[in-house]
Amino acid sequence: MDIKKLLLSILILIFWFPLFLLIWSQSYNLINSIDPGIYIRFATDNKYNVDKFFNEEIDEKTNIYSVIYNALKDTKFENVANKQSLYNYLWKEKKLVTTIITENKEYTKYLKENNLTINDFWMYIEKMTTLDETLLNGSFYISTLIEILIFYFIFKYRLRIYLVAFFIYTFFNLNAFTFDIFGNLLFPFLRSYYSFIGNSLNYEDYQKMIKISLPTIKEALLTYIIIDVI
Repeated sequence: MDIKKLLLSILILIFWFPLFLLIWSQSYNLINSIDPGIYIRFATDNKYNVDKFFNEEIDEKTNIYSVIYNALKDTKFENVANKQSLYNYLWKEKKLVTTIITENKEYTKYLKENNLTINDFWMYIEKMTTLDETLLNGSFYISTLIEILIFYFIFKYRLRIYLVAFFIYTFFNLNAFTFDIFGNLLFPFLRSYYSFIGNSLNYEDYQKMIKISLPTIKEALLTYIIIDVI
C-alpha cells in the first residue's frame, strides 16, 4: 500500500471532527445572515415568523422576564449566555415557570388575545431546546458525506466504503432490533478508551453520541451509494 496515500487518508479522517465543528458553528451564522426567522418557524412548526412568546416588546407589556428573573434569581439564571441557554433553563424549571406565567395576568391576557396557550408556550420552548441537537445532526451528516466523497473521488476507496457501510448498517440494525442492547456492549470499551486518553465518558453522553452519529453516518453512506449507482 502507498504509505503517502495511507498517511493522507489518516489526515483526512483526523480532519473530520474539526470539519464537523466548523460546519456546525457556521450554520448559525448562515441562518442569521439569511433569515433568523427560520428559528421561530422551526420552533412553531411554521406557524409564526417572529417570537410570539418571549421578546422585548412582550416583556415591556407584561414584565414577564423580570417576574421570572426575580422568581428564579440565582447564579445559573443570571449567567445564561444566550436564548438557547435561557430556554434550556426554563425547561428544567417548567413547573415553577408555569406557576409564574399563570399568575401573571398581563401575560395570560396577551396569550389569550393572540389565540395562544401555555401549552403553546412550552411546545415552543421545548423545540428551541432541541435546536442545537438538530443543527448538530445536519452538520455531522454534511461533514460525513464530504469525507466519504473525498475518499471516493480522490482516493478511489469504493470497496472500502462499501465495507464500512456494511458494518455500520449491521451495527445500526442490530442495535435497533435489540432496543439498544447491542449498542450498549460498546460502552465499556469506549469508556476505557476515553479514560486512556485522559477524558471521561458517561452513559448519557454515550447515548447522545450514538443517537447523533449512527443515523447520520448511515444516511451519508446511503447518499454515497445513490451517487455511486448513478
